[in-house]
Amino acid sequence: MAVAGLGVDTGPPGAMPSSHDGEMSDGEPGAVGIAAAPEERPPIAPTVTERQAIRDAMVAGDHQRAIDAAASAYGLTNGARWDPALTQEGDTDGHTRVVTIGPPAFVNPRTGQPRSLGWLVSSIVHECIHLHQLMAVHPMDGGD
Repeated sequence: MAVAGLGVDTGPPGAMPSSHDGEMSDGEPGAVGIAAAPEERPPIAPTVTERQAIRDAMVAGDHQRAIDAAASAYGLTNGARWDPALTQEGDTDGHTRVVTIGPPAFVNPRTGQPRSLGWLVSSIVHECIHLHQLMAVHPMDGGD
């Protein structure tokens, strides 16, 4: 099942969702996770060129370019911004709806080793899910 607007594949088509993907095994919305989206779309598979552009930006240390390229290539909500002072991988401000991505999304703070492209994308997706959760909780007032 694809999570609408996120370009994230949460299982094979026709498979019963599990409780960890936001639905109970009987298909009813779960207490945690993502509410059913009004429209689903197939997951986005970035091209080799798009993935290489993300890797190139990561290697060059151009964090904002890597974030923008990842969001574009994977069909994610764009607008995430780089924050070198953020001590965690990502953060979503509940009032402003601003998503920030920090250094731990690019480098493992314990080992100093670079993170993978997949790690960066999953960090952005994680924060995008929080944006969707805010809209589900506060749809009329924009989350405030």
